[in-house]
Amino acid sequence: MMFQESVDRRQSLRRIVLLAAFVVFVQELSSGGGAQAWTYSYDTTMRRTWVQARQWCKDNSTEMVQSRIQEESVFLNDFLPPYPTHYWLGIHRLSTEFIFEETNETVPEDALNWASGEPDSKLFQDCVEIYIKRETDTAKWNNENCRRRKATVCYTASCKQDSCSDNADCVETIGNYTCQCHPGFLGSRCEEAIACEPLLDPEQGSHYCLQSYGSDRFNSSCRFHCALGFHIAGEPQLLCQASGRWSHPVPLCQVEQCPVLDRSNISAGRINCSHPIALYSYNSSCEVRCDEGFEPSAPDQILCDHIGQWTASVPTCGAKRCPTLNSSSHGSFVCSDPHEEFSFGSRCTSSCEEGFVLNGTVDTECTSLGNWSADIPSCFAKRCPTLNSSSHGSFVCSDPHEEFSFGSRCTSSCEEGFVLNGTADTECTSLGNWSADIPTCFAKRCPTLNSSSHGSFVCSDPHEEFSFGTRCTSSCEEGFVLNGTADTECTSLGNWSADIPTCFAKRCPTLNSSSHGSFVCSDPHEEFSFGSRCTSTCEEGFVLNGTADTECTSLGNWSADIPTCFAKRCPTLNSSSHGSFVCSDPHEEFSFGSRCTSSCEEGFVLNGTADTECTSLGNWSTDIPTCFAKRCPTLNSSSHGSFVCSDPHEEFSFGSRCTSSCEEGFVLNGTADTECTSLGNWSADIPTCFAKRCPTLNSSFHGSFVCSDPHEEFSFGTRCTSSCEEGFVLNGTADTECTSLGNWSADIPTCFAKRCPTLNSSSHGSFVCSDPHEEFSFGSRCTSTCEEGFVLNGTVDTECTSLGNWSADVPTCFAKRCPTLNSSSHGSFVCSDPHEEFSFGSRCTSSCEEGFVLNGTADTECASVGNWSADVPTCFAKRCTTLNSSSHGSFVCSDPHEEFSFGSRCTSSCEEGFVLNGTADTECTSLGNWSADVPTCFAKRCPTLNSSSHGSFVCSDPHEEFSFGSRCTSSCEEGFVLNGTADTECTSLGTWTADIPTCFAKRCPTLNSSSHGSFVCSDPHEEFSFGSRCTSSCEEGFVLNGTVDTECTSLGMWSRELPHCLARPCPLVANASPHGRVNCSHPFSRFSYGSHCDFKCNEGFFLRGTPTLTCNNSGRWSQDLPTCQPLQCEDIRASLSLSVNCSHPLGNFSFGSQCLFTCEEGFSLYGTEVLFCSSTGSWNDSLPICTENMGTGTAMMQSSGVKAAYIVGPLVLIGLALLLIILFKKRGNPNMSEAPAWGVRDNPAFDFES
Repeated sequence: MMFQESVDRRQSLRRIVLLAAFVVFVQELSSGGGAQAWTYSYDTTMRRTWVQARQWCKDNSTEMVQSRIQEESVFLNDFLPPYPTHYWLGIHRLSTEFIFEETNETVPEDALNWASGEPDSKLFQDCVEIYIKRETDTAKWNNENCRRRKATVCYTASCKQDSCSDNADCVETIGNYTCQCHPGFLGSRCEEAIACEPLLDPEQGSHYCLQSYGSDRFNSSCRFHCALGFHIAGEPQLLCQASGRWSHPVPLCQVEQCPVLDRSNISAGRINCSHPIALYSYNSSCEVRCDEGFEPSAPDQILCDHIGQWTASVPTCGAKRCPTLNSSSHGSFVCSDPHEEFSFGSRCTSSCEEGFVLNGTVDTECTSLGNWSADIPSCFAKRCPTLNSSSHGSFVCSDPHEEFSFGSRCTSSCEEGFVLNGTADTECTSLGNWSADIPTCFAKRCPTLNSSSHGSFVCSDPHEEFSFGTRCTSSCEEGFVLNGTADTECTSLGNWSADIPTCFAKRCPTLNSSSHGSFVCSDPHEEFSFGSRCTSTCEEGFVLNGTADTECTSLGNWSADIPTCFAKRCPTLNSSSHGSFVCSDPHEEFSFGSRCTSSCEEGFVLNGTADTECTSLGNWSTDIPTCFAKRCPTLNSSSHGSFVCSDPHEEFSFGSRCTSSCEEGFVLNGTADTECTSLGNWSADIPTCFAKRCPTLNSSFHGSFVCSDPHEEFSFGTRCTSSCEEGFVLNGTADTECTSLGNWSADIPTCFAKRCPTLNSSSHGSFVCSDPHEEFSFGSRCTSTCEEGFVLNGTVDTECTSLGNWSADVPTCFAKRCPTLNSSSHGSFVCSDPHEEFSFGSRCTSSCEEGFVLNGTADTECASVGNWSADVPTCFAKRCTTLNSSSHGSFVCSDPHEEFSFGSRCTSSCEEGFVLNGTADTECTSLGNWSADVPTCFAKRCPTLNSSSHGSFVCSDPHEEFSFGSRCTSSCEEGFVLNGTADTECTSLGTWTADIPTCFAKRCPTLNSSSHGSFVCSDPHEEFSFGSRCTSSCEEGFVLNGTVDTECTSLGMWSRELPHCLARPCPLVANASPHGRVNCSHPFSRFSYGSHCDFKCNEGFFLRGTPTLTCNNSGRWSQDLPTCQPLQCEDIRASLSLSVNCSHPLGNFSFGSQCLFTCEEGFSLYGTEVLFCSSTGSWNDSLPICTENMGTGTAMMQSSGVKAAYIVGPLVLIGLALLLIILFKKRGNPNMSEAPAWGVRDNPAFDFES
């Protein structure tokens, strides 16, 4: 519900009455239209948040009340009704300051109106309320949460949108408004701009203006430009200020100065300069002339350009350069350079490497023309004499340069069968000779041949004696033969295809001396060889049969066979009857040495000498004897025997042969046959017959036999039966019989002790046996024992019985038992039991569970005495090294055993901003070391920062580079600015608080090409940014006014303003014709090509000449400038009693002439005292006349009344207005504008102090 309340307090009524009186008074004085003053509207029907209240004011009024002065707060407290939650003000906090919402201005210190203890710093309390009619702190402010809901109070305004021009602020006053002009404007609505003095172009310069409010009026901005080659001295841009003065004096155009040239660097030349304007200024040109042999280092002429820079540095006169010399291959040169390398006067001397010779001029000099007096000579390798290959040889050369020149290396070789005589390799030396002659090839030498004894050889030598290809044929003297190959050849390898054969004397067949003969030989060579001569002889009693001498001939045979030796012959012998002789014939029958012994047949007796011998004389020593038979005794046969006789002569005489025989089973005991010998006795007695004997039987060891003998013991028919002692058994047939053949039907069997089963010693046991017979046989006794640590289980002794079995089994050996072992806590043991568990030899190795270590001896052994060598060790958890927390880190451990022992598990953590470098968890392992090192805490790494292009940053790193806490400040190279936050910090999350800002080239203001001009820019970065260089040019017919080049500097400003393209100027016509005016249209710039000027004369003048001129493209006006001549008025002549005093500024009685009229004393002037010749060419009034004077008093009264009326009235009005202003200024008036009226009831006006 909208409503308007009346204020009923007396004080308010007095203020209203007073305000109303002033309003009425001012309205009486003012001729301007009235307007409603500031009023308030409020709404208590709905509570709103601060934002909602602000919007409601915008929708229905203007703005929230801001209470810019404390008096306004007091007024509001009087005016507004109380409300439980109070009213919002248009003030809120921004950062740390409170601002007026409408203007975003900080609330000034003298306007602050806080309640006691306010404002506070509670969260979100950023909006301001005003306490209305509160018991304490009434009309004071309090900061409050913007979401709280309160009443709304708004402004309404009396200023309308069209109350003032755009150049003024509509200021509310009591019951009215006033237009408060912006600086530079005047008038009731502030529509007229203040004028400044017209500007003139400087010499060599021009200007153009941007005129918002008219020529040379306020805010006109005029920029001055100088002709090419001139620069502004002073401020180039002038602004018509609100004071009516230009911001700076008109600048001058000064010629650009170039630096004075330094002539000290011209040591071999001189400089000539011309200065058309001023010394070393724009368009000055300087030319460098160099001495002979020298040339300028740059173009010889330099100009002072339009920006005051020389077009190039002063060129120096440097010695003329000759082309760079390059040393020839294998050559070099040394130069003396009086100036620069390879320049005028340089003298170079060439030389070649060792082994090379110059081909050309040694010295060359750089001439004044910049060329060399001679080319660099080439170096060619020294030539060595041409090589010719030797006979049977060739060579291969490597030529790094030319054939047979320095460095050429030739390697000689020979045909097969030839060898080098000399050095194989030769090199062409730096002196031009060969390091060695080409070697000759001589045939390979074979070893010198020596002819064998009795031999010779003939050789054909194609080369040298006994050299490759030599072929030799050997031969022997007569009687000798070759032993080897007759032909041999010297091969390519330098050896003979065959050795020289030897010559050995021809062999004759070996001679054997004949029986009973001998020979003696002389051997000039070998035995029985060519030339050997042998002489044969015979033993006594022998004679030669053949030639005594023989010789080995050259044909290899004997000249005669070896003669035989035959014994001398005796007469042939004839044996006597019943006699014979036996001869021993060492040679031939009945020859020398034959010995014959006569004998008679058996039973016969010699009658004569038995022996005779053939002597060396060839006769017998005795004759052959005769024979007669002998008589033997009569024979009788034996028992069980008989005999039969044959008698060639007489019974029982020599030669009688009797043969005895026995019955079966009997054998002769004697010789069966007996013969009557030549001695007359029997050769044997008549044998007896006895039963055949069998070999005597012997009982075997431990055996016996019993025999039955029908005849004799162990004879034909004897039967024997064998048996053995107890414990023995027969090995063979028990019965045997003596056969008729005299042998036993079977051998006597042997008795061997009965065998018991072979005994095997038990494991870890042994036995010792006594064996009376055989091993493990009847009677064997064995005693068992056990190894140390073992015990017998059974009978110690056992015996092999007569039954062939053992009296007891071999006892077993079992290991001695040790006490049972029990493993310790966290431990175990593994035993090797060679026998039984926990018995002798058992070896137990204790081990601990992973992570535990033994306390004691790991190994124990069950000893031979039945106890353990060591107790079972205990197991304790392995200790790991004590952990120390890393810097900025800590850890918490769980210890199942002891601290920092096997199984202890520790978890590390880091302070905020640090991260673990390593494994968070570590465990004390079974090896007694930690599964992982305690991790270090390193500051969290932020991503590596890379400086942006053209930027850099500097970091402070409390820990590591780019880690938690690192603070980096970025900066840019000169000419670049940061795009982003300069500072960034690595947070505890490992992220940067801000990205590294980029550096972008400082932007210079965007260039706009001037009319009729263009520019081309090189932009190393971005368009119109630092480093951008722009070169301007103009269309044809226009000239640049300013510097051609401009560069965007590191400050973000252009080094020069972009030049303008000005149309070619024509002479100024602004003051060409006094008393006239010109209206020009300038399509390009003032008074330039294309400008069109229409001339008119001021009132009172007429135009003489062409009224319209055009500036053509040559910079000239189409016609001469016209002039303005003053109009003539009628001449005035003086009359009686009327005097005239005229001034003629332009001409007699012409426009502007002024005439002062006076009357003679006693007369008064009637009419105009001063006449002006008007612009129409007539006087402004009729000519006055002089009349005689009236009385003095009457005239004075009339005059005083009129003057008083004119003076007093305005003064009274002015005084009253000033009084009203003074009274209301104490209240203040805000400068508010363009506030539309609300459609609500208005409150009484309130004045603001502006």
